[in-house]
Amino acid sequence: MASKALETSVIIDPATALLNLKPAELSHNQFRLLIQLTTAKESVLKERSVFDIPIFTEEFLNHSKARETELRQLRKSNMEHEERNAALQKHVESMRSAVQRLEAELQQEQGRNTLLQQHLQNVRQTLSHCLQAVPIPGTTETPTLETIDSYMSRLQSAVLTHPKESEALISGVREVLSQLEG
Repeated sequence: MASKALETSVIIDPATALLNLKPAELSHNQFRLLIQLTTAKESVLKERSVFDIPIFTEEFLNHSKARETELRQLRKSNMEHEERNAALQKHVESMRSAVQRLEAELQQEQGRNTLLQQHLQNVRQTLSHCLQAVPIPGTTETPTLETIDSYMSRLQSAVLTHPKESEALISGVREVLSQLEG
């Protein structure tokens, strides 16, 4: 029954027909339709009021000036945004090139670090092999690949604390190291 009343009233005024129904009689779709119709009716009334202004009256001229001013402001705002976007785009491009440059430098440095690590490992192997016959004074400790760093520190410390007693040790180390250079 409610839908028959709705169908006959829709021809006249759909929103009025839906408003006349009790909330319990409205289905979900009818309720959504009521909201859409109400919104559409309000927008039509707003548009009608804008277009119902008689031409070349003071009200029309004021309305036209207001729209022109609004349009000028929007164009100015648009230009400012475009300028900002252009500046930001340049900044983004410079940042991209800086990132690419830094990534290339990073790869170069990583390559150098790898080469230096290999060279350090070779020096450690050579020193531990050549200094196996040279124990630290007061101990029988000789260098191995794992202990070469601490061995060199202790050897330096022994030479610096007792330079006169270590002259034979110093000359022995010099002789071994001179063989490495040759």
